[in-house]
Amino acid sequence: PSRSVPADEDLYAVGRALERAEIDALLVVGGFAAYVAVHRMWAVRDRYPAFGLPIVVVPATLDNNLPGWESAIGADTALNVIVQSLDRIKQSASASRRCFVVETMGRSCGYLPMMAAIATGAERVYLHEDGITLRDLQVDVERMKASFRAGRTFYLTIRSELANPLYTTDFLAALFAQESDQLFDVRTAVLGHVQQGGNPSPFDRVLATRLTSRAMSVLDEQFEACLLYTSPSPRDGLLSRM
Repeated sequence: PSRSVPADEDLYAVGRALERAEIDALLVVGGFAAYVAVHRMWAVRDRYPAFGLPIVVVPATLDNNLPGWESAIGADTALNVIVQSLDRIKQSASASRRCFVVETMGRSCGYLPMMAAIATGAERVYLHEDGITLRDLQVDVERMKASFRAGRTFYLTIRSELANPLYTTDFLAALFAQESDQLFDVRTAVLGHVQQGGNPSPFDRVLATRLTSRAMSVLDEQFEACLLYTSPSPRDGLLSRM
């Protein structure tokens, strides 16, 4: 399943599968779970020699939560979809004296909601990194009402999917509607899996090509390094030791 990491008791079976399939190298394309899984395999390569084969991970996740990367493959495409959706919401509701609470993906990383908020001029963004407090909501409600009294016709609020386990998107919408003093109405939009799939952006296409090309070069370098050693092939070791 998605985002699953092999448990310790599964590593032997994974190693045997690699040996039986005569896998000589692994190019893993994935997100944080892929990083953790590969690190777990690397850490036990002395115990399971099948994991001593060349391995390279290509970062690909719309959450963009991987260490060492400014932009993983998929993040730019997802951001473009979010911005397009928010632009359409703004165009359709800008004359309605309305507050929209929009939920985006990103899990515990605030990259997607924050970048989308900046790109679309959102008035407020709630992130997992900052959390949400009751005091925050009190201040936000008062600011919202003051802006509508001053003539605002549209107020955009973006909430990261894991910003707070209790202050959900529906909760925020209900709170804002209750405290609106009939100055505005409130709608919600959970973008959900519309942020996934679709045609990748040009940036993501070029990034994927460059990273995959580099990954293949690294695998070649690792193969060349392996030729310097006279030890048996990794696939010769695991089954003979068990």
